Amino acid sequence: MARPLMSGTTIPICVLATLLTSGASAGNGEMYRGAVADDRVAECGIIVSRDETTRIEPFLVGHDDLEGRLVLNVQKKGISGTSQLSQTSMFANGTLGRVSSAFERSSDVTVEMIVTDRSGKILCEMPRSMVAGSAAKKI
Repeated sequence: MARPLMSGTTIPICVLATLLTSGASAGNGEMYRGAVADDRVAECGIIVSRDETTRIEPFLVGHDDLEGRLVLNVQKKGISGTSQLSQTSMFANGTLGRVSSAFERSSDVTVEMIVTDRSGKILCEMPRSMVAGSAAKKI
């Protein structure tokens, strides 16, 4: 099976299944979808995994010639205090690669993700989401 993107192009659904079941997102990961803003993107968002820590992994499934930039802003408030992290990375081949942030499980984490193509056009964005301890909610 394949999911149509633009006329004449498709992305195999198995790409998304592989992405969502690999590495730290296996097992207890919860997916929170971002807002897709371009036909070259099939799906995007973050996967939140919880065990001893809370791990946040952004994902993007796009056309195989898609290149651009990921900006991930994370603010953590927990027992050890408050910290802010901003990660920016380039991507190619329609996927983000392995990017993740991890925090102690009891932290409240605010996440903002913006993915743009090489020209700066927004492909996907995720409004701030709050991960509080063991439950996630959109704010």
